[in-house]
Amino acid sequence: MEVHHHPEVEKKGFKEYLLEGLMIFLAVFMGFIAENIREHIADRNRETEYMESLVKDLKLDTAVLGRSAYLKEQRVLAIDSILTYFSGNMSAKRIPVSMFRQMRRAQWDMFFIHHSGTIDQLKNSGGLRLIRKKQIIDSIEMYYQQVQRSESRNSAYFDNQQASYAISEKLWDAADNIKTLRDYYLAQKPYPNTGFTTINTAYLNEYLNNLVRVRVISGSDRKTFTIDLKNAASRLIRLIQKEYKLE
Repeated sequence: MEVHHHPEVEKKGFKEYLLEGLMIFLAVFMGFIAENIREHIADRNRETEYMESLVKDLKLDTAVLGRSAYLKEQRVLAIDSILTYFSGNMSAKRIPVSMFRQMRRAQWDMFFIHHSGTIDQLKNSGGLRLIRKKQIIDSIEMYYQQVQRSESRNSAYFDNQQASYAISEKLWDAADNIKTLRDYYLAQKPYPNTGFTTINTAYLNEYLNNLVRVRVISGSDRKTFTIDLKNAASRLIRLIQKEYKLE
């Protein structure tokens, strides 16, 4: 009977096992390092992309705030003209059309609604953790705290706006308003700079008292919130551009 002999397997020494183990460990470790490097690069790219997007939002904010500040200034100037006129004409029953135009202009300006796309994404996705620079984080938080304070005024500002409209509707004579609507607005003709329009003097005192309040609120809002917020947005833009070397 034929007997098959199994070839002898050379036994590995301790050093060989140690070397194999070390090679496996190094391979896993290097893979771990490579993955961390990839994640680090990806995070840094995402961080830069977020900052580029945030700068775009901030630039849109500054444009809106600049426009808002201008419109508030024009409203304040119109109010000043009205108060100056009526300080010497409290008994006037008919006023120049030019003054009527100023009264129309004194009714409105512009609310600031900030561009929140990037900051909302940063907060909702946990992207704020990607921002390494504490100065950037602190500056972003300070800016958006100012934004929140500004927006908290919008409701009260809107209510005051509606009150101004209501008082003005009592003051202006309906017959003249209808004629203006028919002869100029619907006819698409430019509104004249000459002539007179009738007012209901019984409501003039209430109107002017409200206008004084609007003057204070609009002037304060322009300086304390609109211009200051625009300056804060501009500073944040410059800081981000400097720290991330953005154009």
